[in-house]
Amino acid sequence: MPTFRTLSTDSHSPEATQSPDQQAQLEKVYAEMRQHALELRDELIAEFRPLPAEQLAPRLSPASTAEQIDAWRQAGEVFSVPYNEVNLYPTFQFDHGRPKDVVARVLKLLRDERPRDEAETPYLDWDIMCWFTAANGWLEGAAPDEGGIPMAQMDANPEAVIVAASHARDFISD
Repeated sequence: MPTFRTLSTDSHSPEATQSPDQQAQLEKVYAEMRQHALELRDELIAEFRPLPAEQLAPRLSPASTAEQIDAWRQAGEVFSVPYNEVNLYPTFQFDHGRPKDVVARVLKLLRDERPRDEAETPYLDWDIMCWFTAANGWLEGAAPDEGGIPMAQMDANPEAVIVAASHARDFISD
């Protein structure tokens, strides 16, 4: 099944050495993958209802501002996902008006530059959203109702989430 990861790298473009039929077939497959990714984005938006910084700030605390939220994003403490030319912030990464500490640690692991022969490419923001909201084999109970989703484990078991993130870019991973 295609994921954002398969659409995030440049290694999946048709080669010039392929026949016109092969190129056409690949273009069709890539178009289907892109469509699936767009549908997945819409599903994630509908389910998790991330908010623009201007709407999120007053929900965090009366003293919070959109500028503060953007500063947290730029510092790597939270992430946003671009949607309709607006950065949306998933609310699960905040607690008591501040970013959860575990989020910054996970983001560092998912985005860290590593030699290409040691790890897959760094995660982009939609990849990160998918990672936080999908079942993860490194966490206890891979089924969603058993809590194997990083987002659901962040408060109860942040160290396990960190371990799962440390393996996310392994060549053999969850």
